[in-house]
Amino acid sequence: GSGTLSDDELSACIASLSPTHRCLARRYIRNAISDEQRRSIRASNSNCAALMKDTAGARVFLAAGFRREDSPSGALLAVGAASLLSLERCARAFDAHGADAVKEVDNGEGSTANGGGGSEKVMAATATVAATSVALLSLADELLLRVLSLLGASDLIALQRVCRAAFSLGRSACLWLPRC
Repeated sequence: GSGTLSDDELSACIASLSPTHRCLARRYIRNAISDEQRRSIRASNSNCAALMKDTAGARVFLAAGFRREDSPSGALLAVGAASLLSLERCARAFDAHGADAVKEVDNGEGSTANGGGGSEKVMAATATVAATSVALLSLADELLLRVLSLLGASDLIALQRVCRAAFSLGRSACLWLPRC
């Protein structure tokens, strides 16, 4: 089927995803925008496969421009540079749902106290943080390293788990040498 969805249809698909799938899809789309080498995903990847089994997840991926390709190393879901506008449109749609994730956490939905899974609450909060992480990482390296130098060692270690770019920044010698 066609990957073309109206803004309302795209928004409805994103809203119908579980917080876990919403976070995964947002992360795949954000990665594809920020790093050309991350514009393909192995179809056998368990997270990707689970997302593609969800009808809404598959529709969001198609709307973002991901298409199935066969390669010598196996099937891939790949998006070309020509689909950058589609990726950015989907990213904006996910950003619009960031406020919903904050509301979900503030209302206590997904907490173990009311019968939901605590991990759903964490995933909703993570989705909100993911929407703002691009802005932080878009700062000039000199400024970003200056800000990161204010973090403690445990926070730097946690930062390295966020994404590849944060991992590289968090390993910078200028952040660790003063601690020796």
